[in-house]
Amino acid sequence: MAYLKIKRSAMGPYRRGLILGFTFKVEVVEAVGLQPEIFVFLRVPKPSDPVDSDDVFQNIAAPADLEEYPAAEPNPETNHPFFRLSEVTLRFRSETIADDAWRCMQTDFEALLTALAEAANLEVEEVMEYGTKPSSSSSSSS
Repeated sequence: MAYLKIKRSAMGPYRRGLILGFTFKVEVVEAVGLQPEIFVFLRVPKPSDPVDSDDVFQNIAAPADLEEYPAAEPNPETNHPFFRLSEVTLRFRSETIADDAWRCMQTDFEALLTALAEAANLEVEEVMEYGTKPSSSSSSSS
């Protein structure tokens, strides 16, 4: 069974007569039964300087993302510019949008744990046979 302990630190709103934005940081502080790097990022080269890049948050990892995307950095030997981190900082123009994003993340955390639990309890769905089954009296040769 998997377990996550998530901490959200809110750093907003910024005020100077107007509300200028809302920021929060979400980090995995404890993970049992899965890696703590559950936040998927995309590394995008800057058009003005292809050597430099921006890392853009994409989503909470699905079980396949945990298997396919490396932690910390994209794998330079593949064409996948995706990787995973254990924390993300997000900025929003609206408190409503920030609150909606947090609710969506909470739903995604639960969905990830549910999917991992379901994957651990696979059931036989179908069995297929191909070719001619050898009889028990015949011997096999290589």
